[in-house]
Amino acid sequence: MSNPESEEEMRRRRLARFAALERSTASPAGAGVMQGAATRKATPALSSAPAPTSAPMPAPTSAPASAPASAPASAPEPKASSDSTPAQAPLAAPTPGKRSIYESTGFDQRSGSHVAARNTKAVDSRSTTPRIDPEEALSRILLDILGVSLEAKSASDSATLCAHSDMKYMAALANELTEEAGPSDSSKALLASKDNADRLLVERMAADDDALGYLMRSFTRATKHAEQVGKSAAPGTLDAVSYTSGVLVSYIGLLLQSPDAFLSEAAAASISSASLCRRFGQIFLDNELPPTLVSHLVKRFADEDDDTLSEIFSHVFAVLREHVAKSSLLRMSFVEPIRALGTLLQYRPLALVLTSLPSFVPPAMISGRHLQALSYLGPFFSLTLLREDPAVARELFPDPMNMTVIERDSTISSLRGSLKVLREGLAECMLKILRGGPESRENLLKWIAHVLRLNKDRVKMQVDYLSVSTDGFILNLADVLLRLCAPFMDPAGSKINSIDPNFVFSSHRIDYTDETRLVVDSAELAKWLDPRNLNAQDSYRRAQGASEASAADASGADNCDGDEDDEASIRAGLAEMADVQDALKKGEFGFITECFFLTTRTLQFWLQSVVQLYQDLLQKLQRANNMKRHLTESGRADPAHERELNEINRHMNLLLMHKLAYDVYLMDDDFLSLVVRFITLTSAWFLSVVHRSARRAGAASSSTPPPPSSSSSSS
Repeated sequence: MSNPESEEEMRRRRLARFAALERSTASPAGAGVMQGAATRKATPALSSAPAPTSAPMPAPTSAPASAPASAPASAPEPKASSDSTPAQAPLAAPTPGKRSIYESTGFDQRSGSHVAARNTKAVDSRSTTPRIDPEEALSRILLDILGVSLEAKSASDSATLCAHSDMKYMAALANELTEEAGPSDSSKALLASKDNADRLLVERMAADDDALGYLMRSFTRATKHAEQVGKSAAPGTLDAVSYTSGVLVSYIGLLLQSPDAFLSEAAAASISSASLCRRFGQIFLDNELPPTLVSHLVKRFADEDDDTLSEIFSHVFAVLREHVAKSSLLRMSFVEPIRALGTLLQYRPLALVLTSLPSFVPPAMISGRHLQALSYLGPFFSLTLLREDPAVARELFPDPMNMTVIERDSTISSLRGSLKVLREGLAECMLKILRGGPESRENLLKWIAHVLRLNKDRVKMQVDYLSVSTDGFILNLADVLLRLCAPFMDPAGSKINSIDPNFVFSSHRIDYTDETRLVVDSAELAKWLDPRNLNAQDSYRRAQGASEASAADASGADNCDGDEDDEASIRAGLAEMADVQDALKKGEFGFITECFFLTTRTLQFWLQSVVQLYQDLLQKLQRANNMKRHLTESGRADPAHERELNEINRHMNLLLMHKLAYDVYLMDDDFLSLVVRFITLTSAWFLSVVHRSARRAGAASSSTPPPPSSSSSSS
């Protein structure tokens, strides 16, 4: 009689048999083997000897002692067909008593998806251990999210989830929970649930030196668990995970607003709310923030009565502004802050936060250069390669006189590509502000109008360029405004009728007082522009009537038809005056009207200052070239002649460098195309205004009663 097989050999045989069954599922033929195994009752061990085909295979509890130790541990694998998928690598056998927490919710870790009900038997056949209790499964998920361990063992041994650096054993908290539960309910005392998630989070946050980093990492884990659990989880699991995620968002906002309420006295003394919010902004700028955290913060605190969003994101906006102020077109370092700004502005509450900042439209500005330096959007529009920032042009055009045409064109094309990225990003940000609501739209239009008012000296013959905004700033603003006008630039479209000509009679955006007027004197204009003059209409009627009466006396009685036309003209003028006064009283115009006139004024600065400066630059370059030719043709060879020639070459290099920098802007086909389209729109709008006035005058003439007939007058 042989000795029974040792327990170690039996364990190896069982594991080998399990691996063979797993491998058999990789082929179509093996699937039947796995399903057959699922229908049979699980036994502690299977015989290694092949069973006869005519009788069912017995299932003894132990193998014969005479069986050699090297006998095959599994039945031969069935052959797969030639077109079958290659067999999977064998899966490791599960450790007894250690099953994934997602098995209780139908989650298959191998495929990363939820298995169907028809595969439940196959899953059950892999182990004889019972399913994990749903409460225990939920507890393991929540403890992993919060990084809390309530058992005196390693985090990797307390659950099937992967361990992470945030996992920490909370001995004091575990003792408190055990004491509070008492001996009657000690089995569930250390289970995490929706009810005690807040308490676990507060205790764990207090034990961490980097509370903000811990909360953000926990939010990331909560997001991943919410995606994995899905809708087929046990009842209450997804709800508890979502609740925990919301609690994390709330504590992140409260920590950023009031860190001293959560940190120890020593930590709170060295960390202020501003510094913590700026760190949060830097993490956001570096694109290391959890993707959905900002949207959750906005959703959580948007309806609060306090200024939590403003207190947090005002510092985030400040970080973006400081970063772009140090950027350059040459390094493309402006891309990330503009991208981050556009991401924030897609949320309407944050657009309102930005436009409500005191620095968005600074009060008491004395010049355009001052506003450009101090307003929030100033650095974003100041990125340039013109004379205000010559370092870019100096690096890209170090010796322009000796550059080939191909080198010049390649450099200019590269710079235009950088400008396009900048301007498209700025236009997108401005569009999001305009869509952020009436208040944010009003603040943006107010800022643009403020820029134009403080730069009105640009239309003068002699401009103090130290007191006005830079050329690059104005050109960037003009390009962005043209992009905003693009939706209504079609001269044949219906939106052209939305441009209200009465805007020029209002001064709430642009002051037209000093502008040159056509076909109107100051006295008539004063009556039109003063809505407080209640006798304006009567005065206008009497003045026009007296003028027409004197003209009629001088021309004779055969001008009756002309008098009727003049009366119709007076009525049309009165109707227009009433429309103007209504507009002035309201002080409100549509966005299309405001954008049209603001763009018109900005292009006026471009034409009268930047283009004029470019023409002066060309003239200086021509004079320097003539001087160089004159010196070269003189035939002198003394040292003074050489010094003078070198000085002229240096001066020409500088002028040519500035000329090429302006070529990047002024010879840009995309920019010039927008300008031509806008000018075409303006011309079509002028014609529509004239036709509209003519139609109104014709309507007034048709409503005039006919003169009495001769028969009625004689009777």
